[in-house]
Amino acid sequence: MTKILESDIQEICGRLALYESELRGKKVLLTGCYGFLGSYFLRVLEKFDCVVVGMDNFIATQRTGTQHKNFAFLQHDVSKPFPPDLAMDFDLVIASAGIASPKYYSQFPLETIESAIAGAKNCLEIAKTCQAKILCFSSSEVYSGS
Repeated sequence: MTKILESDIQEICGRLALYESELRGKKVLLTGCYGFLGSYFLRVLEKFDCVVVGMDNFIATQRTGTQHKNFAFLQHDVSKPFPPDLAMDFDLVIASAGIASPKYYSQFPLETIESAIAGAKNCLEIAKTCQAKILCFSSSEVYSGS
């Protein structure tokens, strides 16, 4: 991990210290876990000893190694219905799947919109089922008319 990335992770963790009791040891579903935002979240959640189920479909990312001891990975497209056996008791759903790179969203325009709309819907549904909190991110490209 680069010094800048590690510095960013430490700063984020420091800012989240007020919420440590709400994060420590929680079960988290993290969509887009190998994307730009997702990979940051994964490292932050590791620092708070969260149990993480990461999801990615690799349309615009590559799998990278993780040292997170409480991490399970599911290769899945967030815009498709989630597998029924996924509905474990998540405390938090982080919806960070999306295609933000011009190289990929111009190549996959429909998938870009589907990940934002259907992906958000699927994340909201599983959060409702688990009575989990949800944190949603979306790429500005979805709204820019590009």
